[in-house]
This record gives sequence, C-alpha cells and structure tokens, in this order.
Amino acid sequence: MSGYRAVGLDSDFARQIREERRDAFGDPVEVYLSDSARKPCRHCLDHIPAAQALLLSHRPAPLPGPYSEVGPIFVCGEACAPFEAENRLPPVLEGRKVVVRGYTAEERINYEASEIVEGEDAEPVIRRFLEDPKNAYLQVRTALFGCFLCKVERA
Repeated sequence: MSGYRAVGLDSDFARQIREERRDAFGDPVEVYLSDSARKPCRHCLDHIPAAQALLLSHRPAPLPGPYSEVGPIFVCGEACAPFEAENRLPPVLEGRKVVVRGYTAEERINYEASEIVEGEDAEPVIRRFLEDPKNAYLQVRTALFGCFLCKVERA
C-alpha cells in the first residue's frame, strides 16, 4: 500500500459554517464555550483550545442512505488551517479510543473492516483496512459516542 491521508471538513464548508452559523441542514450552529482543550475540530483535526467552538450536526457520507449517519461535531470558532499530512495520524485521535470503519464505494459499511483501538495505535489498522479493495475509504469515529472524527483515504 502506498499510504494514507486523514481528511477533515472541506475548508469552504468550514468557512461557510463560521460565517452563516448554519449547518448543511439549515439548522442553527451552537456557539459552545469550551472549558477544555479536548474538543476535536473536524477541519484542522486538532483539539480546539479552551475557547469558542461551534457545535453542529453533520453527515460525513456524501450520499444519503441507511449508513449516512448524522451526528454532532465541533469546529473551531475561528479560522483554522486544514490538516494536510500524508501517513500521519491527526492529533484528534490522540488520547481517545476510536473505531476505524471501512466503507464501500456504494457507501455501505464493510462489516469485515471495523475495529476499536486506541487512537494513537490506529495506523496499523488503517493500513490493513486500506489494503482491502472492498474499502473505498475509512471513517474514524469516537468509540464511546460514535461521533465522526475524520475520513481516511488512500494517498
């Protein structure tokens, strides 16, 4: 396998959220005053400092369907740079249990590719799942609440 890339929210979409204070469903975004630096931004894929964060509903799957789950996510309240690194886990995975799931090109969960792991230990699982051609991409979610953290694709 050549490599992988963790992908956060599109920068234009993140900017739109900050400017319009509406999610993709037209619902209002909540301003969340974070009391810790453990809220994960889904754009920069880093922890939001103890400051203003935006809380919104998000559907990470591009196509609607039975596996296109909608759930809460945080985004930095101020502009942040997108995570752009190959073969490196983003900081939002550190210090939390995550579930790594494979998804087919038809936006279906590949039930043979799902594993719970400590976030900082996710790389071997990611590499193994991306070697399977049935997996078009992966989603990494929090193991405890099931919240979407990032998409992982082949580099």
